[in-house]
Amino acid sequence: FSGIVLCNRPETVGLQECRAFLQLRSVARQPRSHSWRKSWEGSNHFGTCSELVFLVMAITKEKKRSILATLKRIVDDAKTLVFVGFTQLPVNETTVMRKALREKGVGYFVAKKTLMYRALDEGAFKGERPVLEGEVAVVYAKDAIVPAQSVREFEKQYNRQVSILGGVFAGRYKTKEEMTEIASIPALPILRGMFVNVINAPIQGLAVVLNAFASKKA
Repeated sequence: FSGIVLCNRPETVGLQECRAFLQLRSVARQPRSHSWRKSWEGSNHFGTCSELVFLVMAITKEKKRSILATLKRIVDDAKTLVFVGFTQLPVNETTVMRKALREKGVGYFVAKKTLMYRALDEGAFKGERPVLEGEVAVVYAKDAIVPAQSVREFEKQYNRQVSILGGVFAGRYKTKEEMTEIASIPALPILRGMFVNVINAPIQGLAVVLNAFASKKA
């Protein structure tokens, strides 16, 4: 990098420039501080404040496009979406939760609600979209049940710090209560075992009767 910030070359910005901007912005927020503009423009590495504003806007716009593209891909590919609210969840706990979800093949993506709404509106889902309040993440997977089940587990573990806000199931918007009910559906292997037991129950009963009858005749 040349170290020069030009308004028509936003791609020339590097990590050093971003760190310097954050430091100066922090100074600007301090009471009675008016030196940040002078400090920025007096630096040997950067352009003017107007160039900085243009640069930050360009980066933000590009970042939004990237986030929106990711959200659209999630909406198109996932069978189930779970909208998750999280409040004051420590970073280390978030990391643990992400890892556990990833091991189950479940994704976790945080985004601004305005971008999330735009992606969802293009998904053509039926029903009424639930109102999302606070900080929101979307949990998703190609499995229909696992996302809701996984979030429900963490909801119990972290009490009020993680909560189901609603979701999308079978192409239709679901409320918080509906998604919580879906989360209570047993996993597919368990359902298969239950199904086998139901089928085998009459056969086992018949075998017992036949054995008893055979013993009696003997």
